[in-house]
Formats: sequence, structure tokens, C-alpha cells
Amino acid sequence: MARQNQGLQIALIVFVLLTLGLGVTTFFLAQQSNEAKQIAKDARKKSTALSDAFSTAKDENERLKKLMGFPPSMEFSEVNAEVNEDINTYAANFEGETRGYHQVVAYLHQTIQDKMNSVAELTDQLATLEAQIPAIEAAARSQIQTHAGKLASVQQQVQQQVAAHRQTEQRLAQSNQQTTQELSKVRTDAQGQVVKISTKLKETGQKLQGAVEQGRKAIEKLSKLKTKTFETPDGEVRFVDHKHGKVWINLGRADSLPSQITFAVYPADVTAPSEDTVKGSIEVTSVTDDHLAEARIISDSVRDPIMRGDKIYTPIWEPGEQRRFALAGVFDLNDDGRQDLDVVRNLITMNGGKVDAVAGADGKTIGQMTLNTRYLVLGEPPSAKGRPGWLANYGEMKSRAEDLGVETIPVSRFLDMMGYRPQATVRQFGDRPGGNAGAFRERNRATEGAPRRAGGSVSELYERRQPPRGGAGGAY
Repeated sequence: MARQNQGLQIALIVFVLLTLGLGVTTFFLAQQSNEAKQIAKDARKKSTALSDAFSTAKDENERLKKLMGFPPSMEFSEVNAEVNEDINTYAANFEGETRGYHQVVAYLHQTIQDKMNSVAELTDQLATLEAQIPAIEAAARSQIQTHAGKLASVQQQVQQQVAAHRQTEQRLAQSNQQTTQELSKVRTDAQGQVVKISTKLKETGQKLQGAVEQGRKAIEKLSKLKTKTFETPDGEVRFVDHKHGKVWINLGRADSLPSQITFAVYPADVTAPSEDTVKGSIEVTSVTDDHLAEARIISDSVRDPIMRGDKIYTPIWEPGEQRRFALAGVFDLNDDGRQDLDVVRNLITMNGGKVDAVAGADGKTIGQMTLNTRYLVLGEPPSAKGRPGWLANYGEMKSRAEDLGVETIPVSRFLDMMGYRPQATVRQFGDRPGGNAGAFRERNRATEGAPRRAGGSVSELYERRQPPRGGAGGAY
């Protein structure tokens, strides 16, 4: 029983303590709740005040936009951009420190007032000028009348001067007649003077012709002293391959040697080459080195073949110089009765030369012969029958060459000196019409077309030779 009472007491004490703790806690919670309510009440008051202020500012902002002419919904940045654009457009010259609408309106008002004042002043000046117009018109009418009187006086004076001019013309006509008579007399006297002057001119012309003849002779003498002759060869043969018809000469790229140029070949011991000393001709086929070129043998003699050391020459080409030529006459190279002028011209141009002038068959000269022309190549004189102008042109070209000191050379000698041989006309006999088949031996059909071979031994003169290979630093 005692233990039960003791448990009840303990339980009662715990209950009392719990009650007291709950009461204290409730007190403190109630106090905090009252404070929170007071804080919330104050916050609502402040929020209401701020809301009222925001509403007031918004209304004022919208009224301000309306006063400035902008819609209420426009943003501040847009309003600011519009304001700046308006100020720059309508008040660009305004230089105030504060560039607001209020200041700009005052500035524009003042500007308008100034303009209106200027317009008023101009209106007053216009009225003053309009009032002066009648007086100005009256003065102008007076001046017009004065000038009209002067014009009438001037017209009268002009009429008087015209009459005086006519009288002067009559006097001049009479004087002109007298002058004509005097001029006729002077002309008669002048004719006598002309006859005397013509006689003096004729004498002077004869003297001048003599001086020209002396000058021509001097040019001819000078040309003979300066003109290069055929005595100087252009080069020489270095190697010979008779079996394949080839030679090598000591001219090449360093000498500006062109391909297909033709040279006449002379004996090595000839000191004065001429037509009679030509022993053959060669044509350059390829330039292989600075001073070495390969050529094919166009013509030579079995009795006197081309040998090493033989001299070569052509009148068309010279190292470092382009020879210039003139052509005149009839050039029948193969005796077929046709003009071979184009053949001669092509031979010159293909070998590096240049044709300055050609005597045409129509009597006109194509081109012009100058002091730089080296040779005048002459063909046969043309016949005067049918084409007298051609013959006259032929003589004029020769005279022109003499005056300029240009050396003349017959075409036959010219071709020999360059080693040219015209192609022979081949006539076939046998089965062709006009041929006498019985006068010729029957051809050997079995051996026809086969290469011919010698049956005996070959002299070392005709053995094949090769040029030496080019070495470093050598000319070949």
C-alpha cells in the first residue's frame, strides 16, 4: 500500500511538472505568435503604402507619356530613343546643357518668333519696293524715250556713212582699174625676170647634178672600201661521213646558226672563192653544240669530194647579222620558162636573210632599198615587149643600188656562192607516152628497188666517221 501511494505521488509530481512545462511553453508560443502577428500587420501596412506609391508613380508615368505624345504601353527605352531622335531631328542646333522637351520647346518657340520677325521685315521691304515700282517705271519710260531719240540720230548717221561708203567704193573701183593696168605692166616685167631666173636655175641644176655624180662616185668608192667580199669564209668542215652523206661544221648555237641554211663548199687552200672553185654544197640539219652543227651533203664530186678542212660560205648569213637583199629581174632557175622569184625569196628568208625590196612586173617596187641593203640580186633583164614598166623598174633598181652603194650580184653567182642547185627536170621513158621503150635496156625486175652495193673494197676516204663527243669546257 505504501508502495502504491509512493507511485501515485511520483506520477502526480510528473504530471504537475508536465503541466507546468506545457503552460510555460504555451505562454512563450503565445507571446511569439503575438509578436509575429504584429510584424505581419506592420508588413501589410508597408506593402499597402508601397502599392499606393507604385500606383501613383505608374499613373504619373502614363500621364507624362500622354503629355509627351507617346502611348502608355511604350517602354522607357523606346520613349528615350524617340526623344533623342526628335531632339536630333528638330533641335539639332540647340546647344543647351539640358536637352529636354521643355528646353527644346522654348528653343523652337524662340526660333519661330525670330523667323516670323524676319518674315515681317521682308514683308515691309517688299511693300516698300512695290511702292517704288511706279517711280522706277516712270524713270524707265523717260530713259526709253531718250534712247529712242538717240537711236534715230544714230540711224541717220549710219545712212550718211553708207552713202559715203558707196562713194568710196566707186573711187576704189576706179583705183582698182588703174592698179590692174599697172599690175599687167609689172607682170610683163616679171616674166622677163623669170626667164633670167630660169636660166640661172638651169645652170645651178647642172652644177648640182655634177655634185651628185661626184657624191655617187664617192659613195661607190666608200662602198668598195667597206663592203665585205666573198674572200672571207664563214666556217670550215670539221668531220665528214661520206657513207651517210653527212658533215659537221665549226658553227653552232653560239654563232646563232639557223637550221636548213645552205652553204657552198670550197677547197681548203682557196684564198679567193669564186663560182669556178665551188666543189659542193651542204644544208644544216641540226645544231648540236655551241660551235658544232650537223649538215647533209646536197652535192659534191666523186673526183673532188668534200674533205675535212674545206671552207664554207653563204652570202645570206653571217654570225650576229641579218643580211638584207633586193631582187630585180626574171629568175628562171630551172629553164622551164617560168618566174622563180618566190623560190629565191624563200631561199633568202629560210636562211635567215630579209628581202627589203622587189621590182614588180607591174612596174612598181614592193618595199624600199636602203643603205642597210647588202646585195641587189639581179635576174635576167625583163623583155620590154608587153611589160615596159617592168624593164624600167629593173633599171631604176640598178640605179638606186648605185646611188646607195649597194653591191649587185647575178642570181647565178648568188646561188653558187650559197651552194644551191636547182632541181633537175626528170623525164621518164619506157611505158609513158612519147618514150621509146626499145631504145633502153630492159630493167632487172628481180633487183629493182634493191640498194646498190659496191663489189670491191672501200677507200678510207669514204669510211664512216663520227664526230668526237663533247667534253667539259671544250668547244665541241
